[in-house]
Amino acid sequence: MPMLTPTPTTALHHSTRLDPWLTRLLLLTALGSLLLRVAVAASFPITGDEAFFYAWSVPLSWGSTDHPPMVAWWMAALEWLLGKSTFAIRLPATLLPLAVGAAMWWGLTVNTTGTAGPQQRERAAWAV
Repeated sequence: MPMLTPTPTTALHHSTRLDPWLTRLLLLTALGSLLLRVAVAASFPITGDEAFFYAWSVPLSWGSTDHPPMVAWWMAALEWLLGKSTFAIRLPATLLPLAVGAAMWWGLTVNTTGTAGPQQRERAAWAV
């Protein structure tokens, strides 16, 4: 019995492309979510954890015994760019979900031929 293998044009073509209206809906949802996070970040007072991370970022170092240094580096960079403000402290946490969603969208979209080959799996791995 011969082994049947899917051709590149039929492999994932019909199931991985999104309709234009769904793409617009997802983009509007992402924008609405971003606006909501910006409003919350600008209006709520600083919490204990945020104050701890800010205090930890003031004397920059390579890390501490219980935390890696990236959070402190982001806070210090944004304080340098935007000045001392609550919004500058919260900006990484505000933008990170949008960046993760964009990376996953990029990683999981199909290529121009409509197939999801090895390049797509590699992009998806980088997105995560």
